[in-house]
Amino acid sequence: MNDFILKDNFTYGLVILTIIASVTVGYLLAYQPVDKVCAEYITEYDKQKQINSELNAELTKTKAECKAKAVLTDCNQLCDERVKKALKDFKAITCED
Repeated sequence: MNDFILKDNFTYGLVILTIIASVTVGYLLAYQPVDKVCAEYITEYDKQKQINSELNAELTKTKAECKAKAVLTDCNQLCDERVKKALKDFKAITCED
């Protein structure tokens, strides 16, 4: 009976040692620094950030051009209205004399 218990303990000990060794070796072989594992993602992030920056600059430029055109159009309409009014007033003044 004592021989059976020792044999049993040896088997369990061997199984536990094998599991611990497997986990340790798996961790050591699989472990890599974060910058090495994520290098591709970091590069892609930097690239996308640069593209985003360029597109934001282009969007801001386009919005500014649109606002400038809208202001210019409004100014042209305002000037046209003032000229029409001035001509109308001029005709009214000259025709009354």
